[in-house]
Amino acid sequence: MNEQEEFTQEELQWMQEKFDMKSEDGLLDFDGVIFVLRSLGLNPIRTDVKKHFNENNTDVTQSLDFEEFKTMFSSWIKNRHKEVDRLLGALKELFPDNKIPKDDLIKVLVAIGEENFTEAEAEEKVEKIQFGKDGRITFEEFIQYVQNSTDVEINEAQEIERETEPSEQDEPDF
Repeated sequence: MNEQEEFTQEELQWMQEKFDMKSEDGLLDFDGVIFVLRSLGLNPIRTDVKKHFNENNTDVTQSLDFEEFKTMFSSWIKNRHKEVDRLLGALKELFPDNKIPKDDLIKVLVAIGEENFTEAEAEEKVEKIQFGKDGRITFEEFIQYVQNSTDVEINEAQEIERETEPSEQDEPDF
């Protein structure tokens, strides 16, 4: 895997900063990985992360260094895309006209989504999607949304972090 194809330099730097905040001696245990993923703006499912953690833990330390973390994170993102393909297959069977009504999409996410959304969580995710005037979204639009959601979540988290960082003018004068 060529990391330059996977992440931009800015994303790598940001990931490294988050990793370093929680790591001890350049390593993260499982709970540290969960913490870093959440600090990157993601909401990972522990069992999914545990699977990827175990696959990428190349030694007996029960911890990941930054290189292993990047590989794990990339694998986690790729797995997310596989979930999209599985979801798309189910949607094609349910909606042969290639359009998904908003209310039905919520039901589908609750029923077959890998992330086991509650109805409230599914509604929150769906609210971020722009539906057509007919209240439906095409499969292509939905897939585009899901594939971009990781980038959007990371970018939103970076923006929030920038907004909450103290500026020089916020620092007290001594």
